[in-house]
Formats: sequence, C-alpha cells, structure tokens
Amino acid sequence: MRALLLTLLAVSGLAFASSATSLPHGDDRFLLGMTRDALDKHLAERQVETISDFNHVLATTSDDPAIEYERYRFVPSPHLEQPDILAEATFGWRVPYDRATFDAAADRLRSRLGDPTDEVHSADLDRLIWTDGLVTVQLAARWTPVQDVNADRMLLTWTDLRLRQSSDAARKAPKKPKK
Repeated sequence: MRALLLTLLAVSGLAFASSATSLPHGDDRFLLGMTRDALDKHLAERQVETISDFNHVLATTSDDPAIEYERYRFVPSPHLEQPDILAEATFGWRVPYDRATFDAAADRLRSRLGDPTDEVHSADLDRLIWTDGLVTVQLAARWTPVQDVNADRMLLTWTDLRLRQSSDAARKAPKKPKK
C-alpha cells in the first residue's frame, strides 16, 4: 500500500511539473558559467585578439566580420578557491547596420530560442528579449537618422541572472572595516 501511495504521489508530481524548457547558456562562442581559462582557450582557438582586459571585463575582436567586438564579464565564483566565471557575453555589430541585419539576427535567435518573451518595436528601437528566469538573451538596436560610430551599436547580450545578481549583491555589500 505504501509503495502504491508513493508511486501515485510521484506520478501526480510529474503531472504538475513545469514543461517549460530552459534557454541555452550560450552558443558555439561561449558558455555562461565557464571559467576564464576555458574562455581564453576557446578565444585562442578562434584566433580573436584582446582589445582590453580590465576589472573583470574582457573585450575582444571577433571572427565574425559583422561583429565589431565581443565583451565578456566575469564574476567571482560562488565557490571559494575557484576562478572567476563568465556571467555575461555581449556582441556589438559594426556601424552601419540596418533592419535587415537585425531581422537576420532575430531570425537566427528565434530558430534557436523560440518566440521572445518580450518584444519592443518602434521607429527608434527594436528589442527582443528571451528569459527563463535563469538566463536572459536580449537583441537590441537603436534607429537614428545618422548612426553615430561612437554611440550606436546593435547588441546581443546573454546574461546568467543568478551569477549577475550574486555579483551585484557582493559588490553592494558593506565593506568590513579594516582592523
């Protein structure tokens, strides 16, 4: 009788389990949560060059001619004695870009991630967001009459929300006074 009750309980739990699938944590260029050493090795294999490396943020060139730069943000590992890990990856398209470029990137993301969770379309902004509570993927582009090479970029950003929140909380925590 007890075995039957446990089986029924387990089956009922499966019936009410969420059928939502989670978003991938990256693509062939990176994986959110990977260590800095693992990303460095992957970047070397792709033969991209470092533009800057400062304050847990690495900016590189890209092996995709349409992408001007790739930016990787690292946070301390939640496990002591482990290296920093990747919490966010951003890809910036070269200026000029156009709506056809945005639509092509959006179509690739839709085929991989499904329909966006949120969409904004206006005369001066297009933004698509996919999120599952753990990962957020955002594709956005500003539309200005003349694109400013110093300010305008079409951006694709992948963020691990748990890693980003733990990093933000640690950064905002009050510092212990030195003795």
